[in-house]
Amino acid sequence: MADDKTHTPEQPKTGIEYKECEDFVELYANNVQFFSSNWDLELHLGQLDQKQGPNVVVQKASVTLSWATAKILWYFLSLNLIGHEGDFGRIIIPTGIVPEVPAHKPKELAHVKDEAFQAARKFYLDFVARNPEAGPRQS
Repeated sequence: MADDKTHTPEQPKTGIEYKECEDFVELYANNVQFFSSNWDLELHLGQLDQKQGPNVVVQKASVTLSWATAKILWYFLSLNLIGHEGDFGRIIIPTGIVPEVPAHKPKELAHVKDEAFQAARKFYLDFVARNPEAGPRQS
């Protein structure tokens, strides 16, 4: 199997030339925490380290994105997931990873607009319909 680190992605046909700076860093992450503000979205990238304990995530880096960049990221992540699943089959999500968006807005989310909460609930239900194992554990 080819070493992924030696693979140079094809340049997009946008006329933009992409170059890595001297201190460019490659990281692996299997955990992402999200912190949002009115201005941007900060992603903390980490990796589960079971040598330190059964449920310890070591945070390695953070990336802050403008909301417009986050939305474009969502689009391109979606396209890449569609392509990957088209080639290799549906990605199975472990049960218990995706928290349920409840049917009714909890009091602690009173500041969230009803339309936004209902959109999040629909997004969750659509996601679980496509990935039933990701739903809540059945007792």
